[in-house]
Amino acid sequence: MTELDGLGFQVSAGSACRAGQNGPNRMLESLGYETSACHGLVRISFGEDTTIEATTALAEAIVTLARRVGSMNKRLAGEERRRTLLEMIEQSSEPITGSELARRVAVSRQVVVQDLSLLKAKGHQIVATARGYVYLPGEASRPPTPVKSSVVTRPRPWRPK
Repeated sequence: MTELDGLGFQVSAGSACRAGQNGPNRMLESLGYETSACHGLVRISFGEDTTIEATTALAEAIVTLARRVGSMNKRLAGEERRRTLLEMIEQSSEPITGSELARRVAVSRQVVVQDLSLLKAKGHQIVATARGYVYLPGEASRPPTPVKSSVVTRPRPWRPK
């Protein structure tokens, strides 16, 4: 929907009377749609001023976006998605926000944060800044060396003096 909005189309995931409310569309559930499907549906409204040209442009935009997202979802899973995220951050000359990364790989921002945490755990120097994620090149791209300690220290119990 964000992509369509950016192209100038006004679409919604729900009815105007449910604006700002999360959760599945109850009308669609009552028609027999599964709850998971209700989260992925888009409402498109047409009025008497809607032209054939505008309708055609919207249809073409939806087809283009559906093909792009569909191919990304098939292509970008697990390790491959993480490699893609890493390449995007490494090749960028500017910080990239989590939202932008999520949009580019067609996943939620939460998935991006989890993927970046896994990449950091493998030693990739990805840093979160106020403007987005950046990559710090250098020798630190190898996995961190685990610290081994045979001495376990315990805090002393507090005793009044």
